[in-house]
Amino acid sequence: MELCHLQTTKMATKEATANIREEEKRNIVASLLPGHIIQICGPPMVGKSTLVKQVFDECVPEHSFLCHNFTCENNYSYHDLLHVIAEGLGSDPTSISEVNEDIILSELDATFRKSRNSHHVLVFHKCQGFLRGDARSTGQDTGFLDLLRQIISKFSDTFKLSVVLTSYIRFPLKGQNASTIEIGALNFWDIVSVLQHYATDSNILPYVSTCLNTIPLPGAVRLFAEEFLSNNSHKQPPEVMEELLVQDENFLSMVFLNKLDMVEKWVPPSILTSMVHFCHSIGSSFTEEHLQCVVSGQTTLQWSRVLKYLLRKYIVWSFEMSGTNRLVVHPLLVYYWMQCRCHNHLVLQGKWYDHSCNRFTDFLCRLLRSTEMNMVEHKQKS
Repeated sequence: MELCHLQTTKMATKEATANIREEEKRNIVASLLPGHIIQICGPPMVGKSTLVKQVFDECVPEHSFLCHNFTCENNYSYHDLLHVIAEGLGSDPTSISEVNEDIILSELDATFRKSRNSHHVLVFHKCQGFLRGDARSTGQDTGFLDLLRQIISKFSDTFKLSVVLTSYIRFPLKGQNASTIEIGALNFWDIVSVLQHYATDSNILPYVSTCLNTIPLPGAVRLFAEEFLSNNSHKQPPEVMEELLVQDENFLSMVFLNKLDMVEKWVPPSILTSMVHFCHSIGSSFTEEHLQCVVSGQTTLQWSRVLKYLLRKYIVWSFEMSGTNRLVVHPLLVYYWMQCRCHNHLVLQGKWYDHSCNRFTDFLCRLLRSTEMNMVEHKQKS
């Protein structure tokens, strides 16, 4: 059985005016101080760049900030970085091939002088490519942060200037003038806000846990609301919807297909192979002990280091269920293995499966969540 046919031909990439992540927005605004570098990091597809755009569209006083955006996706070298800045500043295309550091600093100086009284913010979107290979393993950048520090040092005494960067890799930023703000998957109330915004004529509360358990990503929740909740004739009961949602190829491909190229750049091959055993379906969870049994036999690294690495790289997320700390693999990584032909050959034998949360326990958890949502809907204290 499949969900109804999707009518949308292109997945939405913005949450528009959905009122979410208010705390994160306040933290970003509070960090926008002259001379500061702020990195916004978090898992792929959680809307880091969209959130930064919303901050400047909604949260900061009009005309007080002048934002300069640079998209760095699929750029890796220092020379690529200089080209990205030159193009973002509107340099003559014929001169970009000869761009160097001195030219970039001169172009920035001219740009800042055009609006001397504004607070300039340089925003580098999706810049994880500048921390790759040996630099990624050692935690040292390849000149990217050095250039940002040089820009701040050269211009912050003359102009009001801040730098913001977004990435799914945490850069080694240190010092009093550096801030790191982490953006995670959507929480319960953020999902409520997105569903209410894009399915205005629908009772969305019963479906919040469906999104929370499977696809707590802004674009995916928006698509779910627009396609399956805004039209009452397409609705399925929540308990049926969740089961079908993780199997509907049309929906999943619209959410994840154009992001698959990111996976092998994001996750090292050895870790990627180990994770296949936890990618049976989107939203399936497991314990740390189960992960240890699998991963410790496939890598020479100490188990504690492996777990910290997986969490720090946002490959797995941690959450609490029924008083037990559990883990779940990022849904993009699960979809990657769902599309991989060799998936069936890599699945562990039955003795390795995690039975610590069986269907009966899962049913009780869902029942309690449903009860709590009904109480919230009727404005009663749980």
